[in-house]
Amino acid sequence: MELDLCKKFLILEEEVRQCSSIKELAFLMVNRSSLLLNYEYALTWKKGASKRKIEAVSGVSSFDTRNSTLLQAIETILNSTDFEQQDKIVEIELDRFGQQVTAEPQLKDRFIVSCLFDDEAETGLIFIRLSSVSDVDQKIVQRLMSMFSYALDALQASPRKPKKRIAFNYGYLAILVFFIATFFIPVTQTVISPAYIIAKNPEVITAPQQGVIKEILVKPNQHVSKNDVLFKLDEVELKKKKDVLYQQLSAAKNRYLKAQNDAFYDREAKAKINDLRLDVEKKQLELDYAQHVLAQVSIRSNQSGVVVMDDEYELLGKPVRFGERVMLLADPQQVLVEIELSATDLIVLKQNARVKLFLNIDPSSPIEAELIFISYKPDLNDEGQLVYQLKAAINPDQDLPRIGHRGSARIYGDQVSLFHYVFRRPMSIIRQYVGI
Repeated sequence: MELDLCKKFLILEEEVRQCSSIKELAFLMVNRSSLLLNYEYALTWKKGASKRKIEAVSGVSSFDTRNSTLLQAIETILNSTDFEQQDKIVEIELDRFGQQVTAEPQLKDRFIVSCLFDDEAETGLIFIRLSSVSDVDQKIVQRLMSMFSYALDALQASPRKPKKRIAFNYGYLAILVFFIATFFIPVTQTVISPAYIIAKNPEVITAPQQGVIKEILVKPNQHVSKNDVLFKLDEVELKKKKDVLYQQLSAAKNRYLKAQNDAFYDREAKAKINDLRLDVEKKQLELDYAQHVLAQVSIRSNQSGVVVMDDEYELLGKPVRFGERVMLLADPQQVLVEIELSATDLIVLKQNARVKLFLNIDPSSPIEAELIFISYKPDLNDEGQLVYQLKAAINPDQDLPRIGHRGSARIYGDQVSLFHYVFRRPMSIIRQYVGI
């Protein structure tokens, strides 16, 4: 019997020596003490800032005292019991505690054995047993507390390791010098931004008058010839107005003719002839203008080209004002690259800087272009980002992309050091917070 206990002590002591952290030691204490002592549950506790708290529970790797009535009852016992002497075993009587403890079914007819194995940190161990402790059990517990106390002190000590002296090595120095020298290698600074193809000098098709779009006779990207009808405005109100003016003109003419006939014998009628003639001329001008406006309900193209607009169904029934843009008419052989450069990515760019365009439909065949325009200040784009508007002309002797194609453009700036190329963005972000 004694030989078997000694063997188990040695096994447990070896496992304690292998512990590399306090958390690992606490897990071993509550789970491996069962080699020498019979118990249902084991818990380690430690005194916190205001009260004692459970640190580890046997049989589980994690726990939450808020969801366990047993752990809540044990914390009540811990904070209501005095632990005065290290390695002293205390058998706690449950009758002196409140309803929260005595009503806990897992503590009914149980014996709670507690002991303090670190009086400075106020750390202890609790065993919940079906029987009271015997003299042999008390000696085993005292031996366990001594072992655990020594291991805890060793883990908390954290002895300082002696510093190793590093021998000077010229190879390391050469590598360091080479690494620093690479930061002075000149590289071309570039930036990549979204880009899309737009028309160069397109004809803006506007509404010639106020009205409602009745019919769209073309589709996006459709090729049209000169004098083709593009869209029509609703002419119902214009026809009504023309009919009213025609009736008003007829009435004015009748009044004028009647006054001419009455002028031979009626002086008053003769005096009204000039006013009535002017009224006829006024009504005639109004009618001529209404007919001119009515003739403009069909909007035609002034040149051949490709139609650039949104979905035609979104324009149908849309009210437009005089001069409001409806669509564009572009020459497919005259295109530009428009680039949206984020304000945070701005670098030093010069006129005629190199631009390489990678279209989404064919990214393996880049298109060469030259920068011809940089906006003076950034503006918000459709996505709410602050961007500079750049435009680039496609170099000749290349296949021209279709208007509306999108992709990414690489813009080439001045030559800078590799250090500036790599750390430009990090330094910019740091400067926003540090203010250097």
